[in-house]
Amino acid sequence: MGKRHIPTVKERGDTIIEVLMAMTIIGLTFAIGFNIANNGLQTGRAATERGEALKIAETQVEVLKASLSDDVVDDFEVSTPYCVLTLNTREQNPASVPGSNCNNLNGSFYNVRLDYNAPSGGDPASYRSSVTWDAPNSEVPAVVELFYRPYDEN
Repeated sequence: MGKRHIPTVKERGDTIIEVLMAMTIIGLTFAIGFNIANNGLQTGRAATERGEALKIAETQVEVLKASLSDDVVDDFEVSTPYCVLTLNTREQNPASVPGSNCNNLNGSFYNVRLDYNAPSGGDPASYRSSVTWDAPNSEVPAVVELFYRPYDEN
């Protein structure tokens, strides 16, 4: 009759400790992977929001430039903040009017504001286009600002 093989302790299979350690390592790997993916998504979202805000600020400056050069609207030099809705339309005082079209412009969650800085002490007149919005995971609103200074061709 043949010899019968008796398994040793190492050949009997995995112990509960080994299984728990393997599950812990797998769980940690998944948690780290999820965290990296989540951070990537948040970074992408923040970049998209900043790009959209920059596009809105650039549009405000471009419409302002067209209005100033074509003399379509000759009273853009105002002390009250405003935003430009169309080439011929602007809305004053967006910061203090809750229902202003400058807040949540065109249904977005961006707040738009144009400021005129009068010439002083040799400094030329300038305009500031600022767009603010509530950034994710931040207690302070995010801001994009563009400055425009018209120049004389003389």
